[in-house]
Amino acid sequence: MVKGGDYLKERRLVLKELVNSMNVYGVYVTLSTPYATLYSDLKKDGVDVSRLFFIDCITKYSGSNPKPLNNCSFTDNQTLAEMSISIADLMNNGSYNFVFFDSMTTLLLYNSVDSAEKFLHYLINKLRDLGVGMCIIAVDDEKSREAANVISQFCDEFVDMTRGRMK
Repeated sequence: MVKGGDYLKERRLVLKELVNSMNVYGVYVTLSTPYATLYSDLKKDGVDVSRLFFIDCITKYSGSNPKPLNNCSFTDNQTLAEMSISIADLMNNGSYNFVFFDSMTTLLLYNSVDSAEKFLHYLINKLRDLGVGMCIIAVDDEKSREAANVISQFCDEFVDMTRGRMK
């Protein structure tokens, strides 16, 4: 959980730690920022984007028809089933160490709290079974906090950067 004004900084710090310092490979699921913008921003921020595969859940929704890419899959963010299939397909090949989910806050814009909680619960457990870590970022707001109260019980660790502590 991060403050709105700290979102970009916290995202950058976590990703740099994972891909630059720990040298692991991951899948970045974006519901908030189109792939082209996100890729450019992360690269400019010094994140080793060659270690990331992207699942873009916003570009198609905004009406664009993107060309297929080797490092990005474009899906529809309003279809939780399609999103979970895209993530599971990538994870089953065993070459990724983590999923960075950006963001629970945006997921809650398009889905009820109950649906988002069930989806994230499924995804957390699916990834755990595969030995894959997951980082879910959320901006501090009422719906995100409500969902986080439920989701955090399924997580190994809940980091609340708004209060400078871990829960």
